[in-house]
Amino acid sequence: MLVYTWGEGKKGQLGHGDVEPFKHNPECVEALKGKSISRVGAGDGFSVFVSDSGMLMTCGDGTFGCLGHGDWNSDTRPKLVEALLSVDAAVLACGPHHVAVLSGEGDMYTWGRGDGGRLGLGHEEDR
Repeated sequence: MLVYTWGEGKKGQLGHGDVEPFKHNPECVEALKGKSISRVGAGDGFSVFVSDSGMLMTCGDGTFGCLGHGDWNSDTRPKLVEALLSVDAAVLACGPHHVAVLSGEGDMYTWGRGDGGRLGLGHEEDR
């Protein structure tokens, strides 16, 4: 399955390796070819892709740790979330600045902006 993105791309969230204000026509995300992407999610300036085997990749604005790489760096191409490499991501949900993933085993993983307790971790720290 191929993944196509278009629309606002000024934070690298389209995954094409560049930053552009707006992409009018759908374009295949080369970095996702052959990855069997079956689920996608989007927040404010970032995108999340999950393969049918549960592998998670993210791109775009890394502010608040939204990309799940343990830092606030941004990426313009989808990058594997290495911390969850052994997790089978079954369900994906995105807020404007955070992500929640439910594994096939029933474990919940959250990251991004913690303001208001939105990560469900008992504190308001960004992760």
